[in-house]
Amino acid sequence: LLAGIAAGELPQALVDLVTAEIHLAQARLTEGVPQQTHFASAARLAEAAAQAPENEARALLCALTALVAIARSPSHESPGWQPQAPRMKALANRLRELAPNGADALRVVASVQLATDEPQSACELCAAAWEAGAGRAELMPVWREADARWAGTLDPARQDPNWKRLHQGMRMASSTP
Repeated sequence: LLAGIAAGELPQALVDLVTAEIHLAQARLTEGVPQQTHFASAARLAEAAAQAPENEARALLCALTALVAIARSPSHESPGWQPQAPRMKALANRLRELAPNGADALRVVASVQLATDEPQSACELCAAAWEAGAGRAELMPVWREADARWAGTLDPARQDPNWKRLHQGMRMASSTP
């Protein structure tokens, strides 16, 4: 496919983005250290690709997907995670600016909020992602976990009207074919 294209004709940011997306796909097919290496490479390359305005939203989506996967991995250790939280939040805020109504963007930003221990915000973003057309298979695990974690923080349990509204929305979304 690329045989007729001379070296240097493709913008480096585009090459980095496509390479990051390939690493992300490869990470989903592996486990352990190779998986973490692919996620780390995807995050690094996607962040570099995000410097080009024409790639920014797509690159941030890729970078955040990889960073959330790293944060949620079993091999993830808390001390190394702390510096990643502000970085992820900054990238997530930028993605929200670029794609405020994008279903995938809202879903990934919800995952960031959940990974940074903000389950209420994650639930709100999941509801927005659902309304924007996010796929149930990718959205519902994030929404269910955020809902359960938020419910665990309420006193008295499950009496907050905002939680009730979003919980009902989650139940309706999970029962929709």
